[in-house]
Amino acid sequence: ISTEWVLFPNSEWSFQFYARYEAETSRLEEHTYYVSRKSDCMGYGVGLEVQPGYDGEEDDYQGWFRVWLLAFPDSNLDLGG
Repeated sequence: ISTEWVLFPNSEWSFQFYARYEAETSRLEEHTYYVSRKSDCMGYGVGLEVQPGYDGEEDDYQGWFRVWLLAFPDSNLDLGG
């Protein structure tokens, strides 16, 4: 089961939350947080993904930074991972 919420998707600032839950094991598999800002010609975003560790395992974190041109929405440069 997964869900995604986007707050203010067409505004200057946008906030996104994503979560995925495994019903068979009753565990939260991952949750993601993403913030983006659109200026006159560029878009910028930063995100964090967390995969919880279970049974003594450590949580796994992944962060990223994204830059894109608003005139060319299909082009982007992703840094991080």
